[in-house]
Amino acid sequence: MSDSYVFEVASTSYGLSLKSVSEGSYYGSKKTGSGSSSYALYAYPEFQESNTTWTFEIDGDEMYLKNNSAGSIPYVAVSGAWGFSLTRYGSEFKFYKQNPTENYYYSTEIAGVVVAEPKFVSQSLILDGKIGVSFNMELPEISGVDYDTSYMTFSVEHGICTERMDYNASKARNSMRKGFVCYVNAVMMAEPITATFHYTQDGTEKTVEKVYAVKDYFTAYDKNKAQFDAKTQALIESVADYGHYAQAMLAVQNGWTLGTDYVEMDKFYTESYSISDIAAAVENKGVTCENNGAEISGLSFALLFDSATEIRVLFKALKNYTGNISATVDDASFDVTEIGSKKAVQITNIPAHMLSRTYAIVITTEHGSATMSASALSYAKILLASDAPVIQNAGAAIYGYSAAADAYKAGK
Repeated sequence: MSDSYVFEVASTSYGLSLKSVSEGSYYGSKKTGSGSSSYALYAYPEFQESNTTWTFEIDGDEMYLKNNSAGSIPYVAVSGAWGFSLTRYGSEFKFYKQNPTENYYYSTEIAGVVVAEPKFVSQSLILDGKIGVSFNMELPEISGVDYDTSYMTFSVEHGICTERMDYNASKARNSMRKGFVCYVNAVMMAEPITATFHYTQDGTEKTVEKVYAVKDYFTAYDKNKAQFDAKTQALIESVADYGHYAQAMLAVQNGWTLGTDYVEMDKFYTESYSISDIAAAVENKGVTCENNGAEISGLSFALLFDSATEIRVLFKALKNYTGNISATVDDASFDVTEIGSKKAVQITNIPAHMLSRTYAIVITTEHGSATMSASALSYAKILLASDAPVIQNAGAAIYGYSAAADAYKAGK
């Protein structure tokens, strides 16, 4: 994907399907005996007609779950000598690895659902010209369920996010997995997103729900940072910085109270910036304008901090001018839209690695044309020139996000 990045923190849990096992609690212990590579799992008799012994067997790097009637079922890769225990909580089994030498339980559990149902399995950070979260689901085959009519809805308490994604629009990860993406405003990285998956089984509508914020991704990233290379780490961390410092600036500019109007994005990685160094790096990124007889006035430039990064060029037609107005961006035709009393040319969905790109916007009327050259970093340059640290830091964070994306893209 040339213009899309998906960063998924590897899950520390493993799927475990125990559809053949009945109600109750279960426990397991390592088989005794020299050279044993099997683990026995016993079902309590009060919950079944007779004791049933399930065995975890290790063959090389693969583990299998089996009993006398069912053949080997591929399980998960393991290493080292471990003991195991398994306990039922409602419809879930919690399966723990125990180091017999150090005698402690890992806090990460291997969880499986006995009754087959759609299940949230992971979340990914999405950067594809917008900032979003992919809610990745496991969708097993279930009698009476046709996923073609299923869909995901999203809601947040503050701000605006993607409202709905249908099953057929979601991203296939494998035969049983789908990713449903919710895009949020850049100042909404700490806003909890309620994702609700809707499906129908035998004519009855059912739902499963997950609450997650972009900010939660960074918490998971911190625990699994070593799985990413240095350039990917820099890019992920720059996204958190961007959300933190942009939100702080916009709160000042719009009179928001963080914690009331928006949940505060208090997760970030860069404590301070060298403003002078960054200002020098964007010295040649200023906006330039030239009007050669075009019947327009008030040509201006802005960067929108929406989920989709947008450069917006605004202007007005001269009084009494009723002729045609057209626009191009880098020689490609662009629509001229109406925003309030002004006309606009909008460059939307700018990917992170193109924030440094300078665009040539040409507005043409019957008797002339006006040209503006600008990039997203042109706005960063404007912010860095402020006397207010909260404004400067936002400009520095935009630059940091752009530079990290450029380095990441160059390394691919």
